[in-house]
Amino acid sequence: MEPKFTERKGFKVAGLKYIGKNPQPDIGHLWDKFVPRIDEAPNRINKDETYGVCYDMDAEGNVYYIAGVAVSDFENLPEGFDTVEIPDNKYAVFTHKGLIRDFPQTVAYVYGKWVKDPANKKKFDAPDFEVYDERFKDGDAGDSECDLYVAVN
Repeated sequence: MEPKFTERKGFKVAGLKYIGKNPQPDIGHLWDKFVPRIDEAPNRINKDETYGVCYDMDAEGNVYYIAGVAVSDFENLPEGFDTVEIPDNKYAVFTHKGLIRDFPQTVAYVYGKWVKDPANKKKFDAPDFEVYDERFKDGDAGDSECDLYVAVN
């Protein structure tokens, strides 16, 4: 699996947050909670995209992740919504094709092999994120696609 490379302007994401050491299956449960609330975010920019943003990891091994949508600003967010700001950056973009339950295999390749190669120049002080757009059909659709953006120098 080879990435394509791109640059993206910064943007803001608002949604529900997960902090923990067990991303699988906990992040899936987070999405189950977020999807019914997806239209609650005021100032949503694009109704065809949702984001999964991994924006931090602490010394205890906790992963910080938001399931959310892009918004123009963080004003008047519903109770329980958290925020993260993604800066302008360069990215390696990996496209996952197939069932969402197989997405952990894509993640394992990217972070277990690709990121570990120093030639790939992973940028560790910037968030990585998933984009779910019109190509993402359903968790059980075999022809579904989503992208994983990995920040690079």
